[in-house]
Amino acid sequence: PNRLGNFLGIHLEGPYLSPARKGAHPEQQLRKPSLDEIKRWVEIGHGTLRMITLAPELIESVDILDYLSQIGVVVSAGHSDASYEQGIRYFNRGISAVTHLFNAMPPLHHRQPGLISSVFDSQPSPYTSIIADGIHVNFVMIRIAKKILGERLFFITDAVTETEGGIHYFAGDRYNLADGTLSGSCLRLIDAVKNGVQKIGFSLEESLKMASTIPAQLIKNGDYGELRVGKKINAFGFDDGFEPQITILGDWVFKANP
Repeated sequence: PNRLGNFLGIHLEGPYLSPARKGAHPEQQLRKPSLDEIKRWVEIGHGTLRMITLAPELIESVDILDYLSQIGVVVSAGHSDASYEQGIRYFNRGISAVTHLFNAMPPLHHRQPGLISSVFDSQPSPYTSIIADGIHVNFVMIRIAKKILGERLFFITDAVTETEGGIHYFAGDRYNLADGTLSGSCLRLIDAVKNGVQKIGFSLEESLKMASTIPAQLIKNGDYGELRVGKKINAFGFDDGFEPQITILGDWVFKANP
């Protein structure tokens, strides 16, 4: 009750994912999307569901996309084995985003264009997240993706943590499953910004936009993502080493070393 946070909503990543691209998700929990079940998720969430990742090739009725669009939930393609044609079809039919580009999807291939090719070829490009830790995606590939996607590419952490009896195990600079499968990251978002500047070659301004302004545009939250008159003051300041020094949440101000 005494905690103060900045909860913007829930991103439901699963269970409507491809078993062929399940990543760290338990295969026994995966299934095709059902409009009735999605409506139950929305009801249970009491307005907190803001985004859902699903594999577009599993969609059997576009009524699902129409419903989610009507209530303002962002639909993102991810953990998918979709073809180029399937990707293009659904990016033109209500899917407006892509979850962790390059991960849990067919690799880019010159004779078998798949989901990644449809991301690069769609007009307009979908908003596309990418894990900028240098482990899930090589920094060179992030730079190339930025050249193609421009203001539609943004940073995410995809971070997880260990729990007692859980499935994620810390491996020094990443999390793996027990069988060695790469799982989530241990990336902080400020470290993604740092990597953008120091490892990829983005300007500081562009890296900050990729961690704030662009994802705020995706979820259509006009109160966040920019420091402007009339907008909510949710921000933090950091030093030359990219270590947070001050956090501002509305009227609350927190200093790293008070």
